[in-house]
Amino acid sequence: MLSSNLVCTFAVYAVGGLCYAGILPWFALSCVLALLFSRWAFSIHSRTHFKGHYPLIEELMPLVMSPLSVGLNEQRQVHQRHHAALGSPNDPDWLFYSANPFTAVLLCCFHPEITFCREFKWLSPRALSGAVFRLVLFTVLLLVAGNNFLLWYLCPLRILFGIAQFIFTWMLHHRHDKRTIDLHLSPCFMPIIGTVGLKELRAHAAHHRVCH
Repeated sequence: MLSSNLVCTFAVYAVGGLCYAGILPWFALSCVLALLFSRWAFSIHSRTHFKGHYPLIEELMPLVMSPLSVGLNEQRQVHQRHHAALGSPNDPDWLFYSANPFTAVLLCCFHPEITFCREFKWLSPRALSGAVFRLVLFTVLLLVAGNNFLLWYLCPLRILFGIAQFIFTWMLHHRHDKRTIDLHLSPCFMPIIGTVGLKELRAHAAHHRVCH
């Protein structure tokens, strides 16, 4: 059975293919991204707590948003270090939730590249092979779809990702007591994360309170 993140990924690429074929207008791709992104993102987070081997296609995380990104195994390792060092400079997410909100938003938009550059020296040959795969896939999509890839896929995806990452790191973790996890979410974010996303965020806050 496919995990939710793979279902969302295949749905996005299926709609992208229909747009490329001229069956659907290109803005339909952005609409699908907006509808599915929060479910995809929270599914990815849930999978970072999975203990075992991921299927290869899931491990590669093929919903590409950057030429430089890490796979699901590496995401899990980073997330484990986040839990182990929460609220300290050793936390991999410290950079994103210790900054002021304006800087944090900008940093969150470039989270894939920042994480890749920070983790690069520790990547195994298998992880590097996955990174090369994502780089090739990104390049192929750019060459095939051109400006439509940039305008209707990449830009909306990076904006959605940056906002979601900001909510998940800064808004959830930035407190005077850095080991206090709570959620104070403005109603303006509800159309972005949806009720499912809000439920997941509250569950994540509760999860941190149990762990720490």
